[in-house]
Amino acid sequence: MRLKIVKMGINGEGIAYQNRIPIFIPGTLIDEEIEAKITFKSERYMKAELLRIIKTSPYRIEAKCRHQSSCGGCPLMIAEIPQQLRWKENHLKQTLIKYAQINPQLIEPIQENPYPFSYRNQCKLPIVKRKGKLVCGLYEENSNHLIPIKKCIIHDELLENCRKEIIDICNRYHLPDFSDGKGLRTLVLRAMNEKIQVTFVSGKMNLPTQFIEDILNINQVVSVVQNINTNRKSREIFGKETVYLAGNEKLEFNIEGLKLQLSPNSFFQLNTIQSFAMFNKLKEFIKTGSLMVEAYCGVGTISLLLHEYFDEIIGIEIIKEAIENAKVNALNNQVKNCRFICGDSANECEKIVSKKEIDCLIVDPPRSGLDDKMIHMIRSVKIKQIFYISCNPSTLAKNLSQLKNEYEVERIIPYDMFTHTPHIETIVILSCKK
Repeated sequence: MRLKIVKMGINGEGIAYQNRIPIFIPGTLIDEEIEAKITFKSERYMKAELLRIIKTSPYRIEAKCRHQSSCGGCPLMIAEIPQQLRWKENHLKQTLIKYAQINPQLIEPIQENPYPFSYRNQCKLPIVKRKGKLVCGLYEENSNHLIPIKKCIIHDELLENCRKEIIDICNRYHLPDFSDGKGLRTLVLRAMNEKIQVTFVSGKMNLPTQFIEDILNINQVVSVVQNINTNRKSREIFGKETVYLAGNEKLEFNIEGLKLQLSPNSFFQLNTIQSFAMFNKLKEFIKTGSLMVEAYCGVGTISLLLHEYFDEIIGIEIIKEAIENAKVNALNNQVKNCRFICGDSANECEKIVSKKEIDCLIVDPPRSGLDDKMIHMIRSVKIKQIFYISCNPSTLAKNLSQLKNEYEVERIIPYDMFTHTPHIETIVILSCKK
C-alpha cells in the first residue's frame, strides 16, 4: 500500500489517511511517501508497518543511536532538532486551541534543550537472562520482548558507564533474573553531581556481601539499595520494602545553591538543566504574598527555591519517602517557613483553604493531570496566581478548559525537556478573574 504522511502523531509516528481514516506508521516523517503494510484495522483508525520509503522527508537524518528503530524510546531522533521543536510546538498549539480555545498568541516559542544528548539523569531498565547471561534494556512496544541496550545516548554518560560495569559484576556472580520470582527485576540508576545511586529491584533474595562491596567500589557510586517487588502482575517498578545495603541511604547533591537528598523512589525531574531553567522562570513572574502551596511537590525543590517570596509555604505530596526528603531538605537549607504534608493534594488543599487564603498555587501533576476534586477546589476559591507545570498537552487542555471561567491564562511557556521524544513540558501562568 502506497501512502503519503501528512502529519505527525502525538507519539512521534507519521500519520497518513485512507478514506478519512487515520493510519499510524512508526518510523515515518511528514511529507514522506512510503510503502506500508496494514497491521491493525478498526472502524476509527489503522496501524501499519513501514516497508520502504519512496520519497524521503527533507527533515530526515540518520539516527545517532543504533537502537533507535527497535526500542521506540526516541522516535523523533530521525529528524533534525529544529523540526522536532516545530512539531512539538505545533502539537501543543493545536491541542490547546481545539480543546481549551486558547489564544495561540499566548504560547511562547519553545525553549530548546541546550544538551540534546546525555541529558537524562535516571534510568530504569528491566533485567532478563539471555543465553545464560543477564542483560538490561527496554521492552519493545506492546510486547514482553526485551531489547538489550548496549548504550543509550540520551542517558548521562556516567550512568551508562556504571550500568555496563554493574551488569558485568552481576554476571560474574551468576545472579538470577526474576523468571524464578526471586531474582533481579529492574536496575534503577540515578546520577547527580557525578554521584550515582544504584537500586536493584528484585524478588526476595539476599545479595552476596562481596557483590555489594564490588558495586559500591564502582567509580562514583555512593549508594547501593535493594527494593523488593514480588508482584508479577504489577506495572509499578518499586515494591513497598526498601533495604539500604551500602553507602549513603539517600543520594545527596548540591544544585542552584540548594542541598538536596533523594530516596530511590522519590520523583525528580529527569533533565536537571532544563528543569531548573523552568523553575527559575517562575521567579520572573511570581508575586510575593502570605501563603504559597505547592501540590505534587516531590522533594520540595520548587518550594525551597521560592521560599523568600512568601511568609509561609506548604508542600503536599502523596509519596511518603519524598515528603521525608523534603523535610530534611528544608532543614539542611535552613529554610524555616516551608512545611511539608504527606497526603492527597486535593484533600490537603481543601483543609488549607478552609482556614487560610492561598495567594499562589503551584501544581505539577502526573500525566493524568488534575483530578476532578482538585479542579473543584481551585474553582471554588479565589487563588490570585496559579502556575501549572504540565507534561501532557491533552490533560493540560482539558484542565484549562475546566478552569477558564474563573481563571485567565496569561502566559504559556513550553520547554523541550526530552529531545528526540514527542514529550513536551509546559508552564502555564493563570490569574484569578476579578
